[in-house]
Amino acid sequence: MRQLVLQNVSYAYPGSNQPLLTGINCTLTAGELVLLTGANGSGKSTLARMITGLIAPDSGEITGRREPASGWNGVGLVMQDPSSQMLTSSVVGELAWGLENIGLELPEIARKTEHALVDFGLTGIRYKSPEVLADGELQLVATAATSIMEPDFIVFDEATAYLDLKWRRRVWNAARQAAERCGVIWISTRDSAIEGVSSIWKIEAGRLSIRNT
Repeated sequence: MRQLVLQNVSYAYPGSNQPLLTGINCTLTAGELVLLTGANGSGKSTLARMITGLIAPDSGEITGRREPASGWNGVGLVMQDPSSQMLTSSVVGELAWGLENIGLELPEIARKTEHALVDFGLTGIRYKSPEVLADGELQLVATAATSIMEPDFIVFDEATAYLDLKWRRRVWNAARQAAERCGVIWISTRDSAIEGVSSIWKIEAGRLSIRNT
């Protein structure tokens, strides 16, 4: 069972004398759903970017990601603004894009995209441009495009912040379903989004505390 392990990880923004995050130690196991919370500006998104490999820690070590030779590191990210993740002119193109980039054959891409369209209820908008989709539809497409890559871990960074209740529930349920196959970190300032999580990680004053539920 794969584990993503952070050991004594710290980070400070360039030019800052004060670390934003200090001595972060935690482990995420495949099949685990974790809530990461904390005040605005506490460092939640920065921690997410380190976990996904977008930035490197100033000190400490992060292990458990796939080797670069595999095509990608196996850690997906669903961001607060899904439009920033859209790269093609159609929903089906978004689902296929990552698979194409890791070199899958066209029949396998077609099979996987069709399954994802059905699983996420996107068949009716498969050829629509992301530019015409509602925020909730966009976020579901971003979630599907991440899940189709069969990641070991997914970070949802305030993924429902701009959504109404109906779409918050759909994206949250998609995250819970993803946690049956991979490790999931759900970042939110909403304490209500804790049903079914195995532990709550909270950042305060640059430190991470963990409480099992």
